[in-house]
Amino acid sequence: MSERTGQWVRIVEDVLRQPSFGAQESWEAAQLAGALAQTAHLDGQLRPDGDRLGVIIRSALASLLAGHLPEADKWEFSLVNDLREISLADPPHSVLFTLMRAVLDLAREDARLGVPLSERLRGLDNKLPPGPAADRLRAVVLLESYDEDRADAASSGAWWEQALPLAGRLLAAGSPRADVADFFALLKDACPDQRRAELHNVLAQHLGQAPSAQEIADWKSAYETAHAPLPSAWRTVWELSQVLSPEVLEPWQPLLEILTALAGQPAPARPEPVVRVTSWIESHGGLSAEAFAARAVEEGPAAAAGHLAIAAVKRTDVDASDARAGLLSDLVAQDPQLWARDADGVAAAAAGDPALLAAYFNSLHRAAREGKIADEKVAAIALAAFAARPAAGQEGPGAGQLERVICNLLHRAWENGLLLQDAPGAAEGAVEWMEGLVTSWTQPRTDTRQPLLTAIDQPGGAALLSLIAWALQHAQRTGQELADPVRAVLARLLEGEPDDQALAVIGFCLGHLAHVDAAWAEEHADQLYTLDAPWQPAATWLRHGRPHSGILARLDRTMLLQTAAGPDGIPTLDKIILSFLTGSDALGPAPALLTELAAQAGGPQAVSELLSRLAQAVIRCEEASPWPEQAAALWRCALEAQLEPAALTGAGRFAYADRLDDAVWLELTARTVARQPEVEAPYAVAERAARHPESADALLIAAAMLGAQVDVFHRQEIQGHAALLFAQSTAEGTAGHEQLRIALINAGAIEAAYKDPPAGP
Repeated sequence: MSERTGQWVRIVEDVLRQPSFGAQESWEAAQLAGALAQTAHLDGQLRPDGDRLGVIIRSALASLLAGHLPEADKWEFSLVNDLREISLADPPHSVLFTLMRAVLDLAREDARLGVPLSERLRGLDNKLPPGPAADRLRAVVLLESYDEDRADAASSGAWWEQALPLAGRLLAAGSPRADVADFFALLKDACPDQRRAELHNVLAQHLGQAPSAQEIADWKSAYETAHAPLPSAWRTVWELSQVLSPEVLEPWQPLLEILTALAGQPAPARPEPVVRVTSWIESHGGLSAEAFAARAVEEGPAAAAGHLAIAAVKRTDVDASDARAGLLSDLVAQDPQLWARDADGVAAAAAGDPALLAAYFNSLHRAAREGKIADEKVAAIALAAFAARPAAGQEGPGAGQLERVICNLLHRAWENGLLLQDAPGAAEGAVEWMEGLVTSWTQPRTDTRQPLLTAIDQPGGAALLSLIAWALQHAQRTGQELADPVRAVLARLLEGEPDDQALAVIGFCLGHLAHVDAAWAEEHADQLYTLDAPWQPAATWLRHGRPHSGILARLDRTMLLQTAAGPDGIPTLDKIILSFLTGSDALGPAPALLTELAAQAGGPQAVSELLSRLAQAVIRCEEASPWPEQAAALWRCALEAQLEPAALTGAGRFAYADRLDDAVWLELTARTVARQPEVEAPYAVAERAARHPESADALLIAAAMLGAQVDVFHRQEIQGHAALLFAQSTAEGTAGHEQLRIALINAGAIEAAYKDPPAGP
């Protein structure tokens, strides 16, 4: 773990940021997220001073989670009744919950090691969009750290300062789950006497006005005659009635009495799961997993699959085909090596049930992704799946799912270099078959909400992605252009009526396509490189595609910069940053680009974000990398472009970039804070400045940071660094030294301005 660097963190973050990776590779995503959390601390201990990798990882995890929260469906979020029950050892399918668990694991370990609460929550506060999901996560952070925080008076005070306003927001949001109920139970039982009145006031205020007797009677009548739903605020009170204090519930007692009478019992101690989990046998309609697992061992997987395909499902309240498919999927997951031995035999035994076949091959595909099946076996599995494909025009349960699974297996085989030489005949047949899937799937449409994710979840979209993978591998192996079948398919999609889903798949692969066949990309430049609609391939490439400076150079410059300055501009900014760091001149001189970017709506904030992410790239780079010099040059350009101060805020993040030469950092930071004293990470800026008592620039920087708007903990931290620098400075008597003295006095650190401080901040 000690060899993991900022560059490693960046690579992991970039992988996890790809929506398709999280959607298709949930197990791998969980392992990467868990590795990030574990790497924040070295051998279970805090990292030494000056090692900022833990800070970087906290920020990276929060940033990743922030990218998923806006897309989270409220219903999906409610399905997890207790975030504490999520485990990265048995990860959920949704990467959203995987990232939440990783954030929680790191926060819990931080608490154990004594990291201040404000530091633990800083990434969440800075990165996560406000809302019920982020507040629920904060509640679980506080729940899991309570035992550690209550042991220290300062930590306990900070804990309650966070908890009380958070409780109010959670009440106002409604729809509490079990973890939130446990949070309220802890507040009820553990609140210090001196804070109890404040807690009751916060809760009463956010619950709102209790209903009158007439309102309750009207609702009861409507419920009994037309099953009128319970108003949201009333439901919240009912669901939390077991964990709120009598003082808070007193105005609501008439309602609670009516609801208790209607339900025949008081509310449950904790909100119950939206979806109940049954036992394994019950969840498979009464089929015995143990019996079929034993039969697979004794008689072979094909025989077991044959028996399962015709097994009677005793329960009548479940779909029989779904029950068999679910059981087979679990059996394969238990012993993938066994079930991979005879893919042809299993396919033949289950030939009459596409849903069963889809479950079987999908589980094998998952096992291959997880490294539980050797790559050399994937080709045989893919060929067996292709041989079991549904007949042309076949519909019914499972047929579409089976087609998608076959495409995914072929895709994996081709990416691993299989089926190109060993089975050329099968490859040709598969290409023709997938062409048919694409043709029957595509249609004119431009209003899909998430076209890329929607596409790859359908047979036609998966087929198009697999076709492109085959063409890319074929071109790389032969050194030739894209193969004719795929060229024809892509031309038809690019030149016909727009299909946003198909174009999104092309955009996702655009960097690879342009790399292996630049002539083809140039031939279709008008269709590939326009940004006049969100469904254009280039728009998807900016969000999800592989970086390629040549593509950046071909895009309309104004629209490119408008996209970079827009609300979803971070992926575009990252591509612009990488282009400069790699020395490409695709975007022309940096000063002109920064000036043009700053001139867009939201441009100053975009330049600030660019500088912040540029700093993060340098934090993560290797020691011998040329990136620090390139980054410093770009930062210098931003200063010389005379942009408005807001454009420079993100430059504070360079304080973490130890690869950046200290003299360069001091010079550029001093110039930055002279124009914009409100920079990101002022505590880190003050800390790095304090390492240089010989520097006049360090005095100016520390003086500026003393005016930063930060919380009490970080204000004390900044004052400590500034006081240490003031005492150790070799520039006593200079204007800069006197300026820092005045800043210390204005910040309230009067003693530090007139005597030597302790040895550390």
